[in-house]
Amino acid sequence: MKVYRSARARFTLIFAFAGFLLAVSWAVGSLALSPTDETMSLNEAKVTVVYETSASAADLVLPFYPNANVEDGFTYNVTAVNGKQVLFYGFAVLVSPDATAEVVNHYREQLPGHPEPQVVESESSETIVFAAGDEDEVRTVSVSATENGSRIELTRALGVDLPAKELRPRRQEHVI
Repeated sequence: MKVYRSARARFTLIFAFAGFLLAVSWAVGSLALSPTDETMSLNEAKVTVVYETSASAADLVLPFYPNANVEDGFTYNVTAVNGKQVLFYGFAVLVSPDATAEVVNHYREQLPGHPEPQVVESESSETIVFAAGDEDEVRTVSVSATENGSRIELTRALGVDLPAKELRPRRQEHVI
């Protein structure tokens, strides 16, 4: 897995990731918010969408912070009829009583290439983001301070291969 080191590459990756999330939301927006397994069409090809109401460290290929409590999570896994993975999105929220700096140092050491985090500031808060990925996969760790410690958001997205639209032959014309 390639670790993006330049700020421009990381921000481009983050914005591309946000676009990917919107596409995933659109593609599976009809699903209920309970565990489900549903067959649907995507680009006129049949796919199976499996939604789970939790995500594990194995699902996200990211370590859960030691002694953190899992607050929320889910996974979407979309596969083609032949079993080939089309896309995957997983998300988990962890809360820890540890200070943000301690959590950030832990993830800096745990992630491939020991990346330096980016600071994303808003009017009311500061979030520290690690992003790593390649053309098919993006993993992010976001850490923000809370009154009682830290909030950790872990995501993993794979956009392997959207099924192509089926090609249908044109109506054949007979020449006499």
